[in-house]
Amino acid sequence: DAIDFALNTATLSQFYIGEKRFQEARHHLAAATLIMAEYEVHMLEPEMSEKQRQEVSETFKHRYADVARCWAKYGLYLMHTSKLRLMRDEDDEEAKNLALVLRNLRLVEAEQSRFPSLDLTACENRISCEYCLTFDDAKLVFHFVNEWLDIAKDYYKAEDEATEYSKIMQDYAEAYEHIAFFEENPENQAKMQKRRAKYLEDLLDLLDPIFYMKICRECWYGAGTAHAAVMDVRLDI
Repeated sequence: DAIDFALNTATLSQFYIGEKRFQEARHHLAAATLIMAEYEVHMLEPEMSEKQRQEVSETFKHRYADVARCWAKYGLYLMHTSKLRLMRDEDDEEAKNLALVLRNLRLVEAEQSRFPSLDLTACENRISCEYCLTFDDAKLVFHFVNEWLDIAKDYYKAEDEATEYSKIMQDYAEAYEHIAFFEENPENQAKMQKRRAKYLEDLLDLLDPIFYMKICRECWYGAGTAHAAVMDVRLDI
């Protein structure tokens, strides 16, 4: 089944993301996306009843939204790990050499886990698998993340799927947190942190803390750190 294959492939990408194996993660997500796109063209058959058509369309939208969220996680973690690398001491020669050896081993593994029958070049070329080094690098990933979050948000509505909707809003906020790190202009940094806080505060307005205490705590903390970051920027100007 194409939907199951795509979902399993996208789910496997999350393992690679956690291992910082972004090339393999991107490859699996590209495969999932292409399979979904090919399935969509032929999923509605003439002999289907209206009810069957609605069910098939609903399943497709649901699973495509899930693949979209996996793409967003890919971009968010790429920005996050890029930020950590830049904050680390990059002069550690031994660590650099070890990273190079691991990278070469992963390239061999990557060749063994590819989908040779699928042409994934166009999909893979939409997003880098290399770490962000500059604001321009991060901005491309940031916009890519937002595109996929928009798709996920179109399916997961606050009134029907409050928990999933909340996670998507938190992902928007996280994207602004990461891009602010790469921005060199203090005023723009402050604007990005304010936007981050706005997503979280708008979400808090929707949620009842009695039923969603864990999410509310995360949002209170995130909004608080965003406002603190704005204050830090103001004091440094």
